[in-house]
Order: sequence, then structure tokens, then C-alpha cells
Amino acid sequence: MFNIGQYLYQLLLIHEQIGVPGIGIFRKERIAAGFNKEEGQFVPPVFTYALLSHATVDYILLDFLVKKEQISHEQAREKIDLTVSKLLSEIANKGEVELDKIGFLKQKDNSYVLVPFVSPLPALQPIRDISVQHVPVLPSTTNSAEYSDEELNIPEIIGEQNEENVAPLPHIESQTTSNHWIKWAIAVTVPIIIVLFYFLYFNTSGTPSSTTAVKTKRDTTYQNGDQISASSAIDTNATSANVDTISATNAIKTEEEPIVKKASKTLPYSIVIGSFKTLELAIKQAEYFRTIGINAFVLESKMPNNRKKICYGSYATKEEAQKDLPKVRSEINVEAYIYP
Repeated sequence: MFNIGQYLYQLLLIHEQIGVPGIGIFRKERIAAGFNKEEGQFVPPVFTYALLSHATVDYILLDFLVKKEQISHEQAREKIDLTVSKLLSEIANKGEVELDKIGFLKQKDNSYVLVPFVSPLPALQPIRDISVQHVPVLPSTTNSAEYSDEELNIPEIIGEQNEENVAPLPHIESQTTSNHWIKWAIAVTVPIIIVLFYFLYFNTSGTPSSTTAVKTKRDTTYQNGDQISASSAIDTNATSANVDTISATNAIKTEEEPIVKKASKTLPYSIVIGSFKTLELAIKQAEYFRTIGINAFVLESKMPNNRKKICYGSYATKEEAQKDLPKVRSEINVEAYIYP
């Protein structure tokens, strides 16, 4: 068992959210600065944490544990499963458990809630006393009484003379006329350019060219608020953009298959797209796969220590499964494999 609170704190310094299997998604949130009326002081912005109860499919914590402790992915998964199991057992016995620097994790209505700690920004302190400096208004140092009437009337006389001598400038009218010609030229030219572009573009290609966004298997997207990454073979999920062809294949089936299936003698081969240590977590993951159009199921296993496999498809021969394997690796999981 490792200190999951410390690891989450370090990862949330550089990632927006981290998924923990069996618990949910931990997020870091910023609370804006404001004024505390009770304490009578301005409070600087702070960071806090929140827990979203969604299925977790990212591998940030898994990869971090592998690099941190120099262990394999399988060992890292077992450590995470063991740590989560002990945390949930402690919550069931004590009602809550403390995650270092994150907050207290509690159970409420068959889900888990987080009572977070607040992390103030460094070098920012609340401001209680505010000193306001008033700038005195100095009286005017000039007095009109010091000047003679002739001096006071000089600007008016000069102004009157200027008004009499000012003549309209001839170039102003020509400039206005030139501006009108420019506006008319633009008004006529722009529609012509648009019409030419329309005919040239649509007559040559028929329809506007479209760009298809392609995501690599290491990309990270979000599905219903969850961070999703298809970088590992275990505890995995696919983004909605990558399951179109899989969804089309599954739409042919008229009856929904059971979520947990026994190994079939007539169709013994399947493609494994993920696995979990417990049956409950595997069922939740398979149900989530079905919500996004992937007809996944959990292969029933009587061995207590075996990981529960999440499979896609049932095939009579290994050759039939081999035909679908490239498509599954391309659209669901790059590390999918045929079992048995």
C-alpha cells in the first residue's frame, strides 16, 4: 500500500484531474479571491479539490507509480487495487479516511464524497487593514484680477480674427469624393469575388472538403466529464469518436447479450480489451463500454486470483478473431489480444 494522497497531490499540480479505479475522479479547482464579511478581510485566491463519481479510465496514476517505484504495470495495478481496497475497508469501518494534503474521503448514498482541504497560493496573505490616502485639492494659484482687461480680451479678439480669415480647404471635398468612390468599388468588388469563389470551389470539388480529425491511441479526451486515455490494455475505455465502426457492427445485433458470460464451447475465442481484479469493477467497466456503443462483456472465471477479463466478440476459430483484432486495436485498445 502506498500514500495515495501524496501521489494525487503531486499529480494534480500538473494535471487537471486524476482517476482512481473504484473511487472516482479527483479534480483541482480554483476559488477566486473575495471579501470575507465575517472576518472583515480580503481573501486571496485558493485551490481546493473535488471528487467526481464517474468511471475512471485514465492511466496517469498507473504510469506515475511505474516510474516512481520502478515496477511493472502489472505490479502497479495490483498496488493500486490493494490500496483502494484498504481505503474502502477503512471507510466502511471508521466512516472516513484522510488523504494527505487532499482531504477526508467519506461514503454517502452508495458513493464517495470528498471534504477537501484548502491550499492557499504561495506568497499571498489575507489583507485586513487598508489605508486610504486622500490627496488634498490645492487652490488655484492664478487670479484673473491680476490681469488687465486688454490682456483678458486678447484671446477673444484673436479668435474672432481667425474665424473671419478661415476659408474652406479645397482638398477636403476632393478627399470626401475619393472616399465615396472607394466605398462603391468595395461594394461592387466583394460580391463578385464571393460569386467567383463559390463557382470555382463548388464546381471543381462538388462539395466542400472536410477534414477528419484523427486521434492517436495515446491521445487523451473527455467523455461525460471523465478523462479517457487509450494508452494501456487494462482498465481501458474508448472515446466516442473512435467507436463509430464498432457501434455500427453492434447495431446489427437485435438482442443484448448478458453482461457476464461463460466460456462457450462453440464460440471459445474472444478479444480481451481490458481486465480488473474484481468482478464488480469489471462489470461497471463493461457497462460503460456498452453506453458508448461497444458490446463488451465480462468473461466468467471461477479462479479467485485471476483478473476478470473484459472481452469483445465471440468467435468459433482463432482465425475469425484474428480478422477483427486490427480493428479492435485501432478503435478500442492498442494492446488488445485474443483469448485463449
